Amino acid sequence: MSSVTISFTTSATGGDVVIELDDEKNNGKTTFRYGEKAYFKIFYDPALNVVVDKTDGTLTDEGQGQETVEEFVSFIDSNEATLNKPCLNILSVEWLGNSLGSITQQGLYSIITEKTPELGGSNGIGLAKIEYTTQFKRYAISIPEKNVDEYQVIVAATSK
Repeated sequence: MSSVTISFTTSATGGDVVIELDDEKNNGKTTFRYGEKAYFKIFYDPALNVVVDKTDGTLTDEGQGQETVEEFVSFIDSNEATLNKPCLNILSVEWLGNSLGSITQQGLYSIITEKTPELGGSNGIGLAKIEYTTQFKRYAISIPEKNVDEYQVIVAATSK
């Protein structure tokens, strides 16, 4: 059986982006056949333009959307933390055990707690479950038939 494996990377010279397969649109698939569309999402700063390129195949813009993300964030040595995806707005915060107070968004990826954690100190440390909204652009890539059983493709993205 012939298959196409897609690897994702981001440019170090552009803005922060996160790129990943779209599990929902791909029905959980991670390997694709020639000619099939493989859907992926690029999470980005909405104030910037997304730039995407590939080593082979045809890219199609499949629109944009928003989704809710749930992330666990620890506060051990600092009251600042970085989220994995750009945050449009925080929907909820739940402290798992010790609370370090309210959490405020400081930028697209940065959050800060009201209290500074103190390992072994009076404030202690904290772990929070944070639910937030993020924005993405959806793309699809399809690879034409090749004369090899397994084929690798790289998709790279950045924002400017």
